Parts: sequence; C-alpha cells; structure tokens
Amino acid sequence: MQRRRGVPATGNNVRLPLMSVSEAVVPLFSRRPPWWARNPGTAGLLLCDLIVTGAFIELTWSHWTEATIIPPPEPLPTDPPYSPSNPAPQATVEWNLRPTWQRSGLCAAHFLFGCFFAGGLLGLKSQFIRSVTVVPSKAAAQAASSSASSTASAAAQAAHKRFSSTSARDLPKTAIIQNASHPTNTGWEFPLRTAWLEEGRDKGELLLRSGEIGSRWYLNLQDAKINGKECVSKDEARSLLLNAWKAVQPAALPTKGTRKA
Repeated sequence: MQRRRGVPATGNNVRLPLMSVSEAVVPLFSRRPPWWARNPGTAGLLLCDLIVTGAFIELTWSHWTEATIIPPPEPLPTDPPYSPSNPAPQATVEWNLRPTWQRSGLCAAHFLFGCFFAGGLLGLKSQFIRSVTVVPSKAAAQAASSSASSTASAAAQAAHKRFSSTSARDLPKTAIIQNASHPTNTGWEFPLRTAWLEEGRDKGELLLRSGEIGSRWYLNLQDAKINGKECVSKDEARSLLLNAWKAVQPAALPTKGTRKA
C-alpha cells in the first residue's frame, strides 16, 4: 500500500489519507455504481448540463424580449379625413430586448442552477460507496514487509496471509473505502479500531461509522457483493456482511439504538 495526499473528512476536522490497495485483495463489501455514478455517465450528464445551461443563457441574453406599443402618429391638419378607403393608422407592437439588468439576472440564475446540478451530481457520486476493503494497518504492513526481507521469510509470508484475512482478530486493521469518484484501487484509509456498524435508513442499508472521525458511510445492500460473493437479496447481503464484520470487529455490531453524530 502506498500513502497519498489526504482529503478532509466531515466532522472532527480529521483528514483521511488516500491509500492504494492491491486488486488481489477481495473487498469485504463491493457494489457496482449506477450508470450516472460511473465516469462516462457522469461526464455525459455534466456535458448535458453545460449545453443546456449555455443554451438557456444564450436564449435569455439574446432573445428575451418584451412588447413595446408604438402609438399611431397624430394626424396633420392637411391630412385627408379617415374613411373606409383611407383607414386610420393602428398602433404597432415592437419586440425589443428586455433591460440588461433583467437579462443578466436571469442568466445568473441559469448559471447558478447549472452549478448546483453539477455540484449535486458530484456530491451524490462521492457518497456512493463502491467498496470497503479490510487490510492490515500501515504499521502492520510495514512490519510484515520488513519481516519478509529477513531470514524468516516463510513465517512473514504466513503472517501476511493472516493479515489479509478478515478472520485475523489479533492484528490491527484498517479499511480502504472507495467511493464512485475515486480512481481504481484507491480510497480513503478508515481506522477500524473504533469503528462500528449501525442500522441504516431501512433494512437494505447499514451505516459504517467510527468514534475517531465524524464521517459516516451508507452501505446500500442492493446488488452488493460480500467477500466477492454476489448476493441475490438484501437480506442475504446483510447476513453475510454482519457475519464477516464479526471477524473484523466482534464487539461493534449494529444496534437499533444508533448514536447520533
């Protein structure tokens, strides 16, 4: 694993470092992002947002008009009297651009709406949890790496295998949490020593939290994979995830009385 630049986490002003994880490590929890949260879908929606916002701004600035009534000219004393063959001139309507302050105000509203849409889309994408991978903590990984270069390489490799297994209870662990915005095999390093699972907003969701930071992650169990196994239902995913979590954090299981952030 390689440490990269950190990003701020919500709550408690804690910065979570970005970590890389090997593709060989099977995630504890994984879920395929929906089409709009994958890079091509997100790019397409952002492009549509840009085009629509630009079109509305151009239409507003160049074509938002208002009607102006032009009264007929007053007749001159020398003009012949009006008659069916010489009808009186009628008032005319001219369409002129609205005042600059009106057009610029509406253009600004279009621009802000486009920005809010883009920001909301990227925010939702960053909240979608793609995978949670349990790995040894950085200190444990460094210890295993140094042991592997010593004469007891066979024992070190066996220890490294135990580090990668969720059934190893006696070693410090961390989790790599990847959302849909992260590059492949890269995510936030999340400490597990004070982590626990909570009930989510419904039975198809669990909430991953930690006592050290204020961040929270919603694990949607729809079409989820637990330790690489595809689940046919939310109930199956929930049961498998709880059983796997017992091996990681035996004392931190979901409860009905969840704590509030």
